[in-house]
This record gives sequence, structure tokens and C-alpha cells, in this order.
Amino acid sequence: MLNRTITYRSMSGLATLLFVVLLSLIYFNSNERESPASIENIPQSKPILLKDRIQAPNIIWKDNFNLKLSLENYKGKVVYLNLWAHWCEPCKQEIPFLANIYSEFVGSPFEIILINLDTDTKEIQIAQEFLEQKAPQLTSYYNVSDPFIKAFKTHAIPTHILLDKSGEIALHYSGDILEHTENFKSMLQHLFQENLASH
Repeated sequence: MLNRTITYRSMSGLATLLFVVLLSLIYFNSNERESPASIENIPQSKPILLKDRIQAPNIIWKDNFNLKLSLENYKGKVVYLNLWAHWCEPCKQEIPFLANIYSEFVGSPFEIILINLDTDTKEIQIAQEFLEQKAPQLTSYYNVSDPFIKAFKTHAIPTHILLDKSGEIALHYSGDILEHTENFKSMLQHLFQENLASH
């Protein structure tokens, strides 16, 4: 009789524990869906537009003429941030594609911002010369990469970040975009058609 009671109580206790764990999982998952995303878990393994978006950090930097720029100033446009360096072969291979989409979407509410990660003067000169040869219509900013890397939690290049018209992060992908060119253009078209904060 004692053994049966112990067994019954053990089973009853186990059932109660499982029930509590199940409720906790339901509660956690529900909160996870409702909670705003954090910048730490934004980076993606595939280039797909995010459904749950968060506001991009308002980074302020200086252009090549020492004038201040701010991501806040680009609201109302789709912004494509591309982090690259001259020593990164996949980055360099993508530059003609960037020049192509720049030309293809002229007249659209669209801005391409290249952020170069090269550090010393010689590296920057090589990067500038490369860009002048391959895509003179694009503008790259130098010696300003640190705040972008820290704010967007970037750990690899090339990195592709799309901001929607509301200034929210719609894509954060590190990898070769040349494998996804048509998909990338479709994402841009979708973002152009979105109204402010309509996603």
C-alpha cells in the first residue's frame, strides 16, 4: 500500500510539474511574440524582410567633406546600408550589382550608403580607387564604421541592412547578396510600396 501511495504521489507530482512547465512555455512564447525585437537577435541567416521590425539606431557621422549626416535625415526613403572593405572579395564582387540597382531605381525613394571598414590611409586610397573604377555613382564613407558596427551588432562582412521608410530595420543580412539578386530587388520594390509604418 505504501509503495502504491508513493508511486501515485510521484506520478501526481510529475504531472503537476509537466503542467507548470507547459504553462510556462506557452507564457514565454506568447511574450516572445508580443515583445519588441532586440537589435541583438535581428541579424538574419537568410535575406528575408522582417515582419517584426525595430527602429534603427540614429547614427550620426561626418561625410567626406566633414559635414554631419544622420540616419534620421533619411526617413521617408528606403535606405540600403552596405558595410564593405577593399580586402573583402565578396564585398568587391557585389559593387557592380550595387551600381546596377542604384541606376535601376533612380527616381525611387531610395538611398544607398556604403560604409567602408578600411582603417589606414593606404587601404582607404585603394578602396576609393576601386570604387571610382567600378561604381563612380556610389558614395562610400570612410573612418566612420565603428558606430555602425557597434549599433547594428555587425560581426561579418559584407553586411546588408535595409531600413524602411519609417527608419525601421527591415533586413539585416551578412553574406553574399549575389546569390539573391532577384529576391533583393523584390524586397526593395516591396519596401518602396509600403506606406510609413504600414508593415
